[in-house]
Amino acid sequence: MLNKQDILSRLDIRAYYAGELSTLKVNGNSQAQALCPFHDDKTPSLSVNLETGGFHCFGCEKKGSIFDFHMARYGMDFATAKETLAEKAGLTSGPKKAVKAVYDYTDEAGKLIFQTVRYEPKDFKQRRPDGKDGWIYNLQGIRLVPFNLPEILKAKAVTICEGEKDCLNLKALGLTATCNPMGAGKWRPEYNDYFKGKRIGIFADNDEAGRKHAHQIAQAIKGLAEIVKVVELPGLPVKGDVSDWIAQGGTKEALIELIKEAQEWEPPKEEIPGLIFLNTVRPEPVKWLWREYFALGKIGILDGDPGEGKSTIALDIIARVTTGRPMPDGTACPQGGAVLIALEDGLADTLRPRLEALGADLSKVASLQTVPDKDGNPRFPTIEDIDEIRRACLRAKARVLLVDPLMAHLDGKTNSYRDQDIRRALTPLAKLAEELEMAVIVIRHFTKGEGVKAVHKGGGSIGITGQARTAYLVAKDPEDENLRIFACVKNNLAAKPPALSYRLREAVIDFEGRDITTSRIEWAGTSTHTAEALISIPTDPEEKTALDEAKDFLKQTLGLGPVVFHDIQKQARQAGIADATLRRAKKVLGVFSQKLEFEGGWKWVLPAEDAQRTPKVFMEKDEHLVENLSTFDQKEPEHGEAKDGEPVINLTGDDLL
Repeated sequence: MLNKQDILSRLDIRAYYAGELSTLKVNGNSQAQALCPFHDDKTPSLSVNLETGGFHCFGCEKKGSIFDFHMARYGMDFATAKETLAEKAGLTSGPKKAVKAVYDYTDEAGKLIFQTVRYEPKDFKQRRPDGKDGWIYNLQGIRLVPFNLPEILKAKAVTICEGEKDCLNLKALGLTATCNPMGAGKWRPEYNDYFKGKRIGIFADNDEAGRKHAHQIAQAIKGLAEIVKVVELPGLPVKGDVSDWIAQGGTKEALIELIKEAQEWEPPKEEIPGLIFLNTVRPEPVKWLWREYFALGKIGILDGDPGEGKSTIALDIIARVTTGRPMPDGTACPQGGAVLIALEDGLADTLRPRLEALGADLSKVASLQTVPDKDGNPRFPTIEDIDEIRRACLRAKARVLLVDPLMAHLDGKTNSYRDQDIRRALTPLAKLAEELEMAVIVIRHFTKGEGVKAVHKGGGSIGITGQARTAYLVAKDPEDENLRIFACVKNNLAAKPPALSYRLREAVIDFEGRDITTSRIEWAGTSTHTAEALISIPTDPEEKTALDEAKDFLKQTLGLGPVVFHDIQKQARQAGIADATLRRAKKVLGVFSQKLEFEGGWKWVLPAEDAQRTPKVFMEKDEHLVENLSTFDQKEPEHGEAKDGEPVINLTGDDLL
């Protein structure tokens, strides 16, 4: 009885793996690598020992002996695998099979190199002359060539099929035909040059392995051959081949016509995850929460000064969605739930009373109050907690998510003045809005810079407005102190809708016999005022000054480390902060300049006590102390003589430091 060691001692292990793995590359006398056939391998991760036959894939971790390989490759048990490998080694423990046919593979001059022997029951072996009128049943150390090589070299047009029998049947029709030894999946790169400049028609067997084999050959000789076509023959049974097609009455003329009609083979388009060609996208209209104002699947922004009704407008929209009532302009809205991330307002004394006064269905409104930290302890949510927000929105069947205000719900690593930080924080929120087909309404406070365009008026980076598809602001009506205006700043989805006027009214709700006072919105029709006109109105002198805004900007921008001056200046201008105001804030905070060592220019650095912090409030009483600080005794670059207590500043060039 044959044992494993007898088989291994006679088996040509290198030839076996070369036949099984077309990508096999020998790294040394006994080691080789290849793409692993057991998973979707992109880089060769299968290692083979050509002396012992053992294999190990470092990608999928499959490993074992050559018997294990054959069992896994063909889904057979050990006894069958051992029998098969014994036959490949020229050994057999069962009854001898009858030889059905012998196919000669020759060199260019017609000299025999090796043979493929076909047995009945169906089986194949390769053998080579031993020089003593006998045979060695392996192909170790010999040159491998395609079938019918001399005829291929003479022909201009060549057909390629899967087996030698198919080649002989095609030859009987008057066509030059070839195949590679050992069947499907065993095409080797050294065959390619024989087909240079020729017109090639490849016949695919009617199964997945046959089609894959045909395309593998086409891929290999594309660019070498003059033209390559892959032909799938009509009417074939499953696993049928060109010989079956001929047996059904197929003719040479019909085959030639099929080749002519076939399209020239082109390599399949590379699949790149995330790359979508627009012709594959089904167009669809924008879906609106409030037609032309806030869209489903998008982020919308609402900016304004404190006390002008931003939050109440957002809650009025939510109340209408939860009950299905029309929007303020009479347009319909989808009905559903809402999630609030609004920690600055109390649930009991502000949010519930307002929503109740606005007629909301409170059972459809949820507030996300906490999320778990890495240790499972509760903490306040930020917009970066996207998984928790998703779960909350799914639970509430939300059509609206309110973030009020945005700056209070950014994590400590996000600089609201940096475009990159803002886009990193808001992009997952935008994707979630699209995924759940809900509108996200984000509320911001105004900056205090004068002469700023409406699109720059909201706090933080311009990237916030850039990420939103619609943006609005609220402001006092300059002609009626009792009215406020809700006006469009930008709309990427439709024409700008009309501005709407409204009043903030006191409302009283009864809860268990107790009156609770709150506020509500009373809409008062359209307005001719525009967003640009509204922000040109002078700001309240008691509100935060432009210098305060600039100081906050610098503390946040420099809080995580030094920043190159040009980047600071660019971000400040985008935030509506004038260069002169920026310089004054620098002086007040004691920010100092350091020269860059190699590339030239300057960077700004917070004093040591403020470094790595981004405080929101600066203590006014300490400004006179900070103004006189000289950190590390570093002298600031000169900018001219003082004028009215302020230095003369050159606002151009690298020396604005």
